[in-house]
Amino acid sequence: MANYDDDYDNNNDAPRRSGSVEQAKSKTQVPGIMLIILGVMTLIFSGIGLVQYPDFSKNMDEVVQKQTEQIEKNPQIPADQKKIQIDFFKKITDGAKDAQPFLLPLYLFSTFAGLMTILGGVKFRSLGSKGLVIFASLLSMTPFTSGCCCIGLPIGIWAIIALNNQVVRDGYAALARRANRRDEE
Repeated sequence: MANYDDDYDNNNDAPRRSGSVEQAKSKTQVPGIMLIILGVMTLIFSGIGLVQYPDFSKNMDEVVQKQTEQIEKNPQIPADQKKIQIDFFKKITDGAKDAQPFLLPLYLFSTFAGLMTILGGVKFRSLGSKGLVIFASLLSMTPFTSGCCCIGLPIGIWAIIALNNQVVRDGYAALARRANRRDEE
């Protein structure tokens, strides 16, 4: 039988080898770094959103005005098509302006999620705060809270899978035993 980290010698669910803290840390380094990178990306994107938020309506109006002028100047577009396109841009702008009250809480929550994801990644690399690592992993998988929702899901899943690896669980258990021994002394 192959010597995989999750192999068991008997039916008592006792691991063949306990797995050291160093082995556990080696398994958490890359997912931890990926959580940190994702958290930084989230902070950057939410920071950009927060900076642009006060001028959101003005910027939308400028974009629609420019698009309207381009459409009006184009002689190849028939008049009825011009009206349809201009109405379309105005509807998009109105929808975006209607969503504006929800953007500030979203940007603030994304900032919080980014900070927690960075902290969770740092703790994961050092085998600290298992609950924070799980929380950071779940936040990274949540749509609209990570810097890039396309990569947040696999990174969060990867972190949770790594957290459930037997060597990593043994590493957390070894650290807990060390902490209990220090408390008893």
